Amino acid sequence: MKFSPSHGTQPNSRLSRGFTLLEMLIVIGILGILLALSYPSILNSMHTRALEGTARTITTDLQWAKNLAVKTKVMHRLRFAQQDGVWISYLEREVQPDVWQDIPGYVKRSISTNFNVTLSLPTEGVIYDSLGLVYNYSANQNSIILQSDKLKNQEQPDIRQIQVFAGGTVEYLRTSS
Repeated sequence: MKFSPSHGTQPNSRLSRGFTLLEMLIVIGILGILLALSYPSILNSMHTRALEGTARTITTDLQWAKNLAVKTKVMHRLRFAQQDGVWISYLEREVQPDVWQDIPGYVKRSISTNFNVTLSLPTEGVIYDSLGLVYNYSANQNSIILQSDKLKNQEQPDIRQIQVFAGGTVEYLRTSS
């Protein structure tokens, strides 16, 4: 009785050679087409996330200022200023009447120029007192609005609005223009 080696173990068999160049090029071509089709969606998603992230960072900083004011019994504020066309936020505490100092460890944040910023705040910032109430509250000036022209042109929710209330609470709204 003669035994022959199994079909798949012959050195010249199709299974032992791997993929051909043509097969690899076809797979790479298909992946390239899929990537090209999904690229605009990926960019749109990244822009939306950047808008959401910026708005949520401002919301978090407002809450942080409030918590620091209550914890230290010292007035704190989140102030916004425009430098060379870029909006920057500062977290500060009052060390003497009308003398403000940056919070150690707080990194000043800039708001991307991809977004339109509309501040409706008294003195370009929100001041929290030692009870966590908004010291400089105004019913007519209590919001920060970020708007994306790119999302507006694509008819997607393009506005992120942050409203601050007298009691120190912050509301985050997502709307379309």
